[in-house]
Amino acid sequence: MVLSAASDAIPWPRRKLRVAVAAQTNAQADEICQRLVGRAKPVPCFRFYSSGGGPAEDARIGSIVKAQEIPEGPCVVVATTAKWEFSVPSPFDVVFVDEAWQMPWGRFLGLGNVASRFVLIGDPGQIPPVVPVDASRWETAPRPPHHAAPNLVLADPALKPMLLELPVSRRLPHDSAELVNSFYDFRFGAYAAAGERRVELSGKGKDGLDSALDHLSAASISGVTLACLDGNPPLEVDDEIAQLVIETSRRLLARKAVVIEEDQKVQRALTAQDIGIVASHRVMLARIDEFLPAALRKHIRVDTAERWQGLERAVMIAVHPLSGVSEPSAFDLATGPAKARACAGGGSPRPSRSTGSPWRPRATPATPRPARSARCRSTRCWRQCSPSGGCRVGRASSAVRRSRAIWWCRTPGRPTAGRG
Repeated sequence: MVLSAASDAIPWPRRKLRVAVAAQTNAQADEICQRLVGRAKPVPCFRFYSSGGGPAEDARIGSIVKAQEIPEGPCVVVATTAKWEFSVPSPFDVVFVDEAWQMPWGRFLGLGNVASRFVLIGDPGQIPPVVPVDASRWETAPRPPHHAAPNLVLADPALKPMLLELPVSRRLPHDSAELVNSFYDFRFGAYAAAGERRVELSGKGKDGLDSALDHLSAASISGVTLACLDGNPPLEVDDEIAQLVIETSRRLLARKAVVIEEDQKVQRALTAQDIGIVASHRVMLARIDEFLPAALRKHIRVDTAERWQGLERAVMIAVHPLSGVSEPSAFDLATGPAKARACAGGGSPRPSRSTGSPWRPRATPATPRPARSARCRSTRCWRQCSPSGGCRVGRASSAVRRSRAIWWCRTPGRPTAGRG
């Protein structure tokens, strides 16, 4: 959405506008620039860095550090919201805010010096803004500074906001869109039809892990579980799962996976840059990064679900996607950045008695959304409720939206690989 809007604002004779794009992180800003210049009709843009940042690795992207260096005529300039807050450039015609639901109201006010018109683009089902301090004292304020800016704009009729809802998601594959619809108060479809986006691997698999990866040619999510001792919760640092995540990445590259997108018109070899890894705990991410071979460490991004917001990869590998989350948006975040396929994984509290391969493929039928108990009050939480009224809350993440996702986790019973 941001890319299309920025592209249309420059070339039209009557719309030669000065466009500012506000991203929430440097990684998001860099990716927006890279995708603007990588379009079929490239859009010239400038990356507005903080002091000491840049220059851009791609020569097609202009690098700016000072506000005085911003061109005066029609242009597209991309920076983080924090950078725009402390800059007073010549006024722009419009500001496009990417991942707007991650931006708190207090930070949005800082964009008032940039332009008088704003387009807030984002997903209302994503995680709220990350606020590192206790904000309870502002909860009763007319406009709490820590609340998501779009929610406050839409709630104030005096601002006369215009709300446009997109009927489809361009990032999510068709089956993933149907899955995450359960987390929203409105329904939407997928731009990509069934079978238009997939990952195909060459050669024959030798074990259950290969079988799980082969599922990615037909489904957008494939899951693999490992056994662990009875009664033990998943560990924050699990060396076995970390090694299997690395093996999954290696296997995808060794089997020469091919990414097929956009009505099968785009086919390209999967590269290390197309793979992303997400986990809930930084200590686990550090262990995965430690195990990554040097040749892959420079290309495969390893980060938390929150830091994956606004980014996407062809394949996402998620570790314990429901670990420590309390809202559906966290799982959606972990799997949201996947443009084609996602793999996820975790573990089971019982040791396996199986012989041979530690992975066993299993097709898992879709589970209907359970009814919420009286204790479940949030309409945005997917809860598995027990008859006693207790609930287990699942949360979703956006790093896997348009890709395929692979998840790794530990669950009760023998090791299995499932697909979704």
